[in-house]
Amino acid sequence: MGDEIKFVASYKGWTAEKKLQISDATPDSEILRILSEIRKEASDKAFELTGIDVAAINSFAASEASGKSGAQALASLNPAKIRAKLKELSKEGQLHFAEALFNREMLRLLGVRTSPGA
Repeated sequence: MGDEIKFVASYKGWTAEKKLQISDATPDSEILRILSEIRKEASDKAFELTGIDVAAINSFAASEASGKSGAQALASLNPAKIRAKLKELSKEGQLHFAEALFNREMLRLLGVRTSPGA
């Protein structure tokens, strides 16, 4: 039996399954692709499980990113305004999750790649 990558999740109605059989002919790009897919799916679910309002935070990020692109656009953001809005959108003790999600979404919207396949 050859090598394989397998990710199977079943939790409170969420199911996910990713599999890849690996041989000597499997390109590294295919391995990186599936690992990136697993990372994204697990990360997305982790944010949902925190109880933060993922849709509202992603929407706020979209409004902040509107009309902007690239890493230099980050310099034009107002950290105090962002933090205040994220406090409003998150429950007690969840601000760090809201900030992490907002930052990830902003980078994605601005076209700043942080990982392969992102």
